[in-house]
Amino acid sequence: MPLKVVRRKASQVPPPPPASRIRGDLERLKSEISTLSSDAVLEVEAVSEQAIKGVKSLITRASRQVGVEIRHWHIGTKVFAQPKAPVVRRNPAQAEPASTARARKPATAAAPTRKVARQRKTT
Repeated sequence: MPLKVVRRKASQVPPPPPASRIRGDLERLKSEISTLSSDAVLEVEAVSEQAIKGVKSLITRASRQVGVEIRHWHIGTKVFAQPKAPVVRRNPAQAEPASTARARKPATAAAPTRKVARQRKTT
């Protein structure tokens, strides 16, 4: 189907929608998260149950831009966000998680590294 292109004056068409309010919400969340202490919880009221995912993604985006790790959850239409507490490790050996790969078997001296061809005995 070919496109139908028509030129009109600016006064004949509706104005563009206002700038997205998501940017303003994101900036507000960033300022709230940056001032949030580790024992405080931020509560955000979503418009509807369908908007919960959008609110959570805004919280995640704002926390990443601020540089704070946040955990969030929701109950009904309320979304709660709390900064993650830093993990304190007492043993420096526990700082790195144990490898999930299997350990290699130690090489034995008796086992040859490659097969040796047998030679026939000639008498």
